[in-house]
Amino acid sequence: MLKDIKKTMFDPAKLEKKEYGFYYSDEKIKFISLEGKDSIRDIVKLSKAASIYEKIGVICDDINERDLSLLRENKISYIINGKEIKIFESGSDKSKVQKLESFIEKMEISPTVLNSPTGLEIIDVLLQQNKGEIQKINATVFCKQFKLSRPKLSQLMNAFDVSSLEVLKNKILLIKIEKWLEMFNRAITKRKMTPFKNQKTRRYVLEDNFSLAYFNERIEEAKDLAIEVEIGGLTFLQNEGLLRSNELDLVVRADQLIDLVQRLPIRPAKKNSDEQILYITPLIGDIDSERLYSKVRQNEDVSPDSKRFNILRMAWGLNYEESRIQELRKDLLEKYFNAVKKNDS
Repeated sequence: MLKDIKKTMFDPAKLEKKEYGFYYSDEKIKFISLEGKDSIRDIVKLSKAASIYEKIGVICDDINERDLSLLRENKISYIINGKEIKIFESGSDKSKVQKLESFIEKMEISPTVLNSPTGLEIIDVLLQQNKGEIQKINATVFCKQFKLSRPKLSQLMNAFDVSSLEVLKNKILLIKIEKWLEMFNRAITKRKMTPFKNQKTRRYVLEDNFSLAYFNERIEEAKDLAIEVEIGGLTFLQNEGLLRSNELDLVVRADQLIDLVQRLPIRPAKKNSDEQILYITPLIGDIDSERLYSKVRQNEDVSPDSKRFNILRMAWGLNYEESRIQELRKDLLEKYFNAVKKNDS
């Protein structure tokens, strides 16, 4: 047990937002934002490697008791949002402990404000408006014109503390690509949107030697039969000519999965099959609720197929772990934002 634990008031004003997480100036601690795949043991190793002038801490929304004990044993400071902060003082066994109300959301916009079906839909439409257009329209008319969620737009404007669409657009454009990618990977954003690969994804082998064009034709035929199905991120990248692969993917309304499977010449794939693989992922809801499609597309620097989709939504869904896919995900976002800025100039 640590002795002389002292309760103190914690001052969030001294917690400065950084790329890696937060910096607490009082004790010169770098609080690293902990994601689901991060290991506390890696944080412990990093802490031991750091100098006394560069202490490492952890900031997270939740943590299990085993990992919490590991942090305490190694005197690694931590912030559990909405629960507790514990800061180990330099050169002593003392620590400062305080129960916390949630404060991180006030300092950093919640990922779900941006990365939700209606959020990404609004952002996509907003970014396509040039300066002249956006200055002439107010929020209510904007939502009515494009059939967007007014409550979600209000939530976005409140989160960014803005009163006009023009300023909201400018602030969104200041978000770095790396930040978008970090938010895309947050598990919390997957509650209402379906990524193109998850634990419910099924793997099949395409029994015929499908060409990409023929595959797309078969999917359109399935749509004509009222099956709510759409291509996934891998197929999208191949249609765009950005990826060459023997893997394709689809998303489908969950209760129509069997109907789709029966319409395609496929069979379940074995674990290490090197044949042409098709991933099929059941949707959380229906196609409309996923907001896959763009409601406006004015950029000329995109292919005709791209114009159908909300590129932000497609990039969010591209959660395949392969490094080349993640690089293409980044490239897709960069191309998208460059086109937006070009159209705005």
